[in-house]
Amino acid sequence: MRIDITNSTAQQIELRDLSSDLQHLADVIGLELVRKLIVEFGGTGNSLYFPDALSYDRAVFRMIETEYHGMNIREISLKTGISQRKLKSVVQKFRKEKEYS
Repeated sequence: MRIDITNSTAQQIELRDLSSDLQHLADVIGLELVRKLIVEFGGTGNSLYFPDALSYDRAVFRMIETEYHGMNIREISLKTGISQRKLKSVVQKFRKEKEYS
């Protein structure tokens, strides 16, 4: 029977073994999930980048679509903490998309 060395070793990783960035990630999602990420992506040379939530324009649009009535960008901006400029950009983008659908 062959032992999966990567998984076996990953199971031995403790919070104190991780870099401060990975410790923070473990605090957020749990040590077990960080271990899985290490097994899956560790040593591949791929650095993972997680864009912030506002980078997902469709998600922003879905969030505001039910509340936006054409004149309340400022109100939505204050309520959500998203800049008026970003909100206007997202609304324009998806209005154009709906026109061509």
